[in-house]
Amino acid sequence: MFSSRSANIKLNTLLIIGFVLSSATVLVAEADIKRTSSGKPDLSGTYNAATLTPLERPEKFGDNLYLTPEEADEIEKNEQTRIAERSAVSDPDREAPPDGGDG
Repeated sequence: MFSSRSANIKLNTLLIIGFVLSSATVLVAEADIKRTSSGKPDLSGTYNAATLTPLERPEKFGDNLYLTPEEADEIEKNEQTRIAERSAVSDPDREAPPDGGDG
């Protein structure tokens, strides 16, 4: 009877130590999270949600579920070209557009 009680005490002690250690790990991890004054996680900040994934699937891909590396590289290259063209400095000596716009 004594050895069974001793085994239960050892098991309970190990369980308590395991619980304390796992709780301490969670508390340390939560301590690193910035909180608002109400105690909720502070999610304010600057986020970059840039993606080359369109909201709607282009029809040219049909039922194809995957892009080859070459197709993905072409999409990335086209996007970089588009960004470079739109970021180019405009000619400060250009004429004003016609009445009603140029398009």
